[in-house]
Amino acid sequence: MQLRLGGDALGENPLPSASFQTPPIQRVLKHPQVFSGVSHGCRFGVEERGTGRLLLKPTMWFSTSPEICDELSKRCRCEQTPGHHVHGAVSYTHLRAHET
Repeated sequence: MQLRLGGDALGENPLPSASFQTPPIQRVLKHPQVFSGVSHGCRFGVEERGTGRLLLKPTMWFSTSPEICDELSKRCRCEQTPGHHVHGAVSYTHLRAHET
């Protein structure tokens, strides 16, 4: 609907989420006017409760704006500089296909 109205749309979910396998999300991701990217939570200061350690927490972003996806697609600096910081543990056991 956003595309028909000429507006931008933005969505996100943890990368391992089963919702990316559902038909509605697959249709959105396959649309030619939808762009996607992956970011790591540590680049945005996402921390583990109690320890304060940064969380890698890969997140997939999708949007009708390539500029938004480019800005949000920030990956951990550890990929370029191993040991840049220590990551906390993320549990994905609570993710279900109905979460979007």
